[in-house]
Amino acid sequence: MNIPNNLLFDHSLPPNAKILYGQIKSLTYKDGYCFATNRYFAQLNNLSIRTISMLINLLAKNNYIKIDFKTNEKGFKTREIFITG
Repeated sequence: MNIPNNLLFDHSLPPNAKILYGQIKSLTYKDGYCFATNRYFAQLNNLSIRTISMLINLLAKNNYIKIDFKTNEKGFKTREIFITG
């Protein structure tokens, strides 16, 4: 996991957000974005889905990630998470 110094030393973020950022970043290498679900991250980190949602929103609010929602050809809504910071 490679966490940039500006995020690592951002005292407004809890440690779990920094770990989650590293996990998201590691999942962006193949396609340029991460499509893992909150449920996946919750199970991986032994946290609730609600906590993961809060951490993802916090990372987005602080401009470390960008979230795009799309609808695929079958009408299902998907989420793509991009690293920005």
